[in-house]
Amino acid sequence: DELFARTRTSVGRTLVRRVHLLDPARVLPRLLACPALALVEEVSFAGGELGNGGVTQLARCPFLARAKALDLSFNGLDDAAVRALAKAAAFPALERLALNDNGHVTWDGVAALAASPHLAGLTDLDLSGNDVTDAAVAFLTGSQTLGRLTGLRLDRNHVGDAGLATLVGSELFRRMIARDGRVELR
Repeated sequence: DELFARTRTSVGRTLVRRVHLLDPARVLPRLLACPALALVEEVSFAGGELGNGGVTQLARCPFLARAKALDLSFNGLDDAAVRALAKAAAFPALERLALNDNGHVTWDGVAALAASPHLAGLTDLDLSGNDVTDAAVAFLTGSQTLGRLTGLRLDRNHVGDAGLATLVGSELFRRMIARDGRVELR
């Protein structure tokens, strides 16, 4: 609350748009009960050791409806956390979601993301550094709800020739190319 009070402009707006929270796990319940979060457009919990339980709490936070970007990278998450996010109606404005470098997000979590009506506004999704396979790529490219997705990172996963062929033949790939004309495959 003090941070937002000190950065309020003369017309009552805050200058704080993005917050990166260091070591949020130890104060997560108090943090998620803070109404000032409703003013933030980009929230990073990267490396915050949230685990699945922390993300489940986050998915129930009533103050993140304005969040356009959510970074949950390096938090030791698996499919249970991703399913909790996919079920959550807490992020209606979410455009960018980073789940990279959690190591344990598989086709099951990706399938939940791809089917979630609550994440239909996503334009960028980072799943690099997980356990994503060809089957997960099929879920993403066949998703009816992720029609706005134009940015996808899948490096450092287990995507083979079949997954790559599925991606290249998809409408998602055409949107990605139209967006910036660049594709990185590592």
